[in-house]
Amino acid sequence: MFSYQKVGIVTAILVYLLFLFGGFVRATGSGMGCPDWPKCFGLAIPPTCECKLAANYQEIYLQKRLLKVERMAQVLKSIGMPAKAHELLANKAIYKPEKFNVAKAWIEYVNRIVGVLSGLVSVLLLILSFKYIKTKFAVFFWTLIGFILLVFNAWLGSLVVATNLLTGLVSIHFISAFLCLFAFIKALFIQKPWFIGTAKLNYYKSAFFLISFSIVILGVYTREQFEFLGPSAFFENTETVKQELLGLRFQIHQYLPYVALLILIKLIIETGFQQKAKYWFLSLVVLFILQIILGVINIYNGLPVFIQTMHILVGATIPVIAFILLMDSRNEQSKTN
Repeated sequence: MFSYQKVGIVTAILVYLLFLFGGFVRATGSGMGCPDWPKCFGLAIPPTCECKLAANYQEIYLQKRLLKVERMAQVLKSIGMPAKAHELLANKAIYKPEKFNVAKAWIEYVNRIVGVLSGLVSVLLLILSFKYIKTKFAVFFWTLIGFILLVFNAWLGSLVVATNLLTGLVSIHFISAFLCLFAFIKALFIQKPWFIGTAKLNYYKSAFFLISFSIVILGVYTREQFEFLGPSAFFENTETVKQELLGLRFQIHQYLPYVALLILIKLIIETGFQQKAKYWFLSLVVLFILQIILGVINIYNGLPVFIQTMHILVGATIPVIAFILLMDSRNEQSKTN
């Protein structure tokens, strides 16, 4: 018999894995590996060579995308965003046919498979949450929120493909995955509180979570700026020029981790290295140091694929752990009241 906790943990893990696969998709430039959605070049399974596609396949999928883009532009205009609609239609990249690349097609396809699996498991989790409607309504509520956000993110994924990775939309797609995961984690903690022993200094822990999540958001902005400026802006300019090109938000993204590390050290000292808590805090210290090193390698070497993927994954892991510790604080606080 499936239990809510087991299915919930599997759901959370699958959503978390989307950061890994999604990061790899972005790092390898495979976001348009499949130009249509939910199929890939009109097939349930991507082809292994261009020979299996129609001779005019590029024109076929280009026209399909342009129809979706036109509908999207109309939606943006109808909700009072004509400037964004104009930006979308003026984007030259959407008029460029996508040439088949077997590696990129399969990278994007695997990412979609993980997304489908997380969706199917989340449906089961939502069904299991029905029994808590009368006893622990919050469990059902946050499970429902997580499910809605997961469906919303899948829809965003289709828009990302239709608009050929429109600036801003990819970032919303990434951040909404966090909100989805946070909702599922909150539901799990409400259903069965998990006490780690980190109830002290909730204000510091809240600040740590907000800072770590802000670092991710600023990192998303930095990645978009890199894509907008192009790799040549980094290979051909000095470090000072790079920072000027990326602006103040990039500099905050660079130095904010050191503030988070100071708060983390404060938390370690105040909790007195309690047996359960110390491993969580020490893991965060290691992850932050690793993240800083990965960030330096990225900016000096033009975002290597493996380093960029690890940077995204480690960066995603930190606020997730911070959120778990924050939920632990809330549960322990309620236990003592």
